[in-house]
Amino acid sequence: SIVWKRGIHSMDNQCDSDIKKTCAISKLPVKLSSIDQIKHLKKQGITFNKQSEDSAISYLSIFSYYFETCSYKKLFSKRVGGSRDGQYIDLDFDQLCKIEQLNRMFQILLLLITLAIEHEAKVKLMKMFTENPEEDGYSIVEDYMSSLYNDDRKILIAELERLKDGKYSRESAAKYTGGMPIWVFVEGITFGTLLRFYRFCAKRWGSREMQKEHHLLCRVKSVRNACAHSNSILDGITEKSFDNVLLLEEVSKAIEAVGFNKRARRSNMCNAKMKEIVITAYMYKRFLSRNYQCDECVNDQKSIIRYIAGGFIKKASEYTKEYDKASKFNSLLAFICTVIDSWICER
Repeated sequence: SIVWKRGIHSMDNQCDSDIKKTCAISKLPVKLSSIDQIKHLKKQGITFNKQSEDSAISYLSIFSYYFETCSYKKLFSKRVGGSRDGQYIDLDFDQLCKIEQLNRMFQILLLLITLAIEHEAKVKLMKMFTENPEEDGYSIVEDYMSSLYNDDRKILIAELERLKDGKYSRESAAKYTGGMPIWVFVEGITFGTLLRFYRFCAKRWGSREMQKEHHLLCRVKSVRNACAHSNSILDGITEKSFDNVLLLEEVSKAIEAVGFNKRARRSNMCNAKMKEIVITAYMYKRFLSRNYQCDECVNDQKSIIRYIAGGFIKKASEYTKEYDKASKFNSLLAFICTVIDSWICER
């Protein structure tokens, strides 16, 4: 048994050694105390001129946390060469806090916008269905289910079965065990399923407009998911990214109409996040720019979104005035505010 124990100890020591080697090779971050977090930021050249170090510790302990707040460092440039090589240029901790607060407001704004777009997509879908004399409401759902591959069909059936147990859906879902009509179907399915059904209906009815909208709505869904899961929106928007997010010509023309030429569009739209944000704002403008007659609910919804959009633009303006040094982030922030003011705050 003694030999066996020695073997175990030997294995443990070997494991510890392997872990240390792995950490050294991959340079994994280590856990830092609150005080060490501040020391680490100072080593990176970040100053504490507008907030004391004690205030920063409180902020990172009570109002936010290190990873979230400091993720916005990537928006700024670093020094190259010299004794301060690798340190951030003119970056104060207060800037990171203000950008984080901007990001939270932007998340709320975009989430409300995407919820409004999702509703309007359902409104358009139901309008097209209602005006089609060949549709009875049941066959279209049955045909959609039949069009799916077996695995996809099983997933959707399971999704619909869960509606019967949901607190907010079981009453309506329980009424239609034999077959579900479209007006119940669209209320219970996820946004992803709605988009797949939207594309199916577009092809069924031969609507090229709806097919284009489906492409754009997939980008809206991406933004909605990011906001709903509290993912950072502004983090990394200054970085170029190679992606499959395509801008349709109509979106490019709409941006041009706001006052951005081809060069400005390329400069501001070189990031996947920026493209999806702009597409989301465009779809809001497209879906909610119709003239409503006596629809107080929609008008109230639009006024709430306008109010938050105005607050975001105001905060962004305050930030760029306080930190007025020319930067890629400030330029993109101005671009975002112009788009929001033109497409979201329009009356």
